[in-house]
Order: sequence, then C-alpha cells, then structure tokens
Amino acid sequence: MIVYLDASALVKRYVVEAESAQVVALIGGAQMTGTAVLCRAEVAAALAKAVRVGLISRESAVKALGEFNADWEYLIRLHIGEPLAARAAMLAWEHGLRGYDAVHLATALAWRSSFFAQRSRMPAHSLVISASRVSICCRVSWVWRICWRATLTCSI
Repeated sequence: MIVYLDASALVKRYVVEAESAQVVALIGGAQMTGTAVLCRAEVAAALAKAVRVGLISRESAVKALGEFNADWEYLIRLHIGEPLAARAAMLAWEHGLRGYDAVHLATALAWRSSFFAQRSRMPAHSLVISASRVSICCRVSWVWRICWRATLTCSI
C-alpha cells in the first residue's frame, strides 16, 4: 500500500490524539509514505501551537519534532510547482477547501497519477491511497472527504 499523509495525519504519528493508532498502523503497513514538502513547516507549526494552547508540554513537542525530523528523510517528499498550485487553486475554488488542504489534495492526486504512468514499476498488490483509510488522516471538511472517496480509491 502507498499512503499520502497531510500534516494533521503526520502529527498523529508523533502526538497521541484521536485516530493516532490508525495512522501508526497505516504507516506501518505502507510500502511508501509520501507528503508534500510544506508538511515540514506545517508539522512544526502544529506542534508549536499545541504547546501555546496547552495541549502538550514543550518537552513533549520538542521530542515529537525531533522524531518527526528524524523520520523526514524516509518520507517521499513531493514538491509543489506552478501546475500543482494551479490545480490546488481549482480544487479550493470548486470544493470550498482551505488553501493548504487544496494543496495536499492536489499533491496526492498528482502522486497517484504518477503511479498510473509508471504502472509497470508499481509494487505488486499495491493499493494506492485507500479512501477508507485516507479519510481518517484528513482534518478537513466533509467535502474533502467526499472528494477523497470519489477520486482516490484505486486498486492496482
């Protein structure tokens, strides 16, 4: 299985929250785990905010950030260019998404499309971005969850 995670899902890997166990299991079962490069800043910002609002201690956040930074090199880091930004803008407009949520959706869709172009190099029996599981990894509105279910389920 190949998995794309947004920042809210990645935070669940390092801070115990609702659905953390599902995210850890999802990552553990993945052959590849990818995210947009902007997640590096988003995860750090989310941890800093969690400290500011008193959800976690500074020490816990520092530990979580250190673990995330150590794992960063093992994630497939997807870059964002002008075509992807344009697609994100279209998704934001059409589905009423927040900016970074639209960027993550556009990135995941582009990554999925790249596998269809390279189908012969795909691992056998892979499931690309399983909608039933990805939906637990998204901290976004029901509209994006519908988008995920409608567009990201594909068995190879």
